[in-house]
Amino acid sequence: MTKDLKDPFFSLLQMKALCLALLFFSACQAPSGENSTAPNPTQPSQTLGVSQNQSVVKTAPLEEEKSSQSPGHRVRLNDITIMSWNVLNLGDGKDADEMAVIAKTIRESGAELVALQEVVGTTKGALAVNRLLAILNGDNTLTWEARTSPPTNANVAGEIERYAFLWKPASVTPIGNFALADALDAAISREPYVGTFVYKWLTESAKATYYDTFTVATLHTLPDNGKKDPRPEVRALAKMERLYPSAHLIVCGDVNLSDADGAWQPMREAGFMPAFKGQPTTLKMKPSQTGQLLANPKDNLWYEKAELGVESARIVPFHEAFPSLELARRVSDHVPIVVEVFRR
Repeated sequence: MTKDLKDPFFSLLQMKALCLALLFFSACQAPSGENSTAPNPTQPSQTLGVSQNQSVVKTAPLEEEKSSQSPGHRVRLNDITIMSWNVLNLGDGKDADEMAVIAKTIRESGAELVALQEVVGTTKGALAVNRLLAILNGDNTLTWEARTSPPTNANVAGEIERYAFLWKPASVTPIGNFALADALDAAISREPYVGTFVYKWLTESAKATYYDTFTVATLHTLPDNGKKDPRPEVRALAKMERLYPSAHLIVCGDVNLSDADGAWQPMREAGFMPAFKGQPTTLKMKPSQTGQLLANPKDNLWYEKAELGVESARIVPFHEAFPSLELARRVSDHVPIVVEVFRR
């Protein structure tokens, strides 16, 4: 016999069942283990308010999590991809095609932050960075932003250069003023250019947002050519850890010295590790008899191993798109390095 829907007793049973179902549904939807006190992405976090003289707030690292999109593949959600590239006298005669190659290489590398060395020290260098930025941004978009350093304080006119940082504002945000490391001026001819950035990362469920910072110093040391020696400058880099004690510090650039050289020992003792071991990063003048196109391990990225780690490190062989090394070297005599860095 079918129960009449207007029966008061049956209606009461319906309401009780509905209430129990709603309670069960709410319990299933409640977040489990999420940080309910995560910073609001629309409000400045503690980190965003840091001045150059304040300590950086360090957030707790996110552990490795399994990707739901790639079963069994472990991914890190708190990483940042950094490129470092000596662009060979940027601002001194590169034509439109060569500038387009630089922009294409940056764009297709997946980098979120780019550190450039060997931007010429005159106004032409800064103008060239602006040209590169315009190419990267295309049709009036704001995909990339940039800052160019003042000329370095080198005592020898031929050693004066600029540096530049380019970054994706969707991924990272600069904090405060960038500056040349004047405290290292006497020890390093082309003293490093230093900038601090904040970036955000999400839990895999995208229900909590966290903020963190890292500080990047980029430089171009003296060449190792018999007349000049980069080793005293490399040893002086160990002072960076004391100059920026609260930073998650990364030092990258054209260091003109293999990571295996003993001059790096002070950096290792200060807690830094190289992203690359023995990786050649310069282009030969012409292919070797065995077909080798790369020459020497001159470029690297050093990171504070207690606070940072490297998920991946690779070079970008842009030269392979050219019919000859001679043509590729008009763009640069170095290949870019790209390193994915994460917080421990």
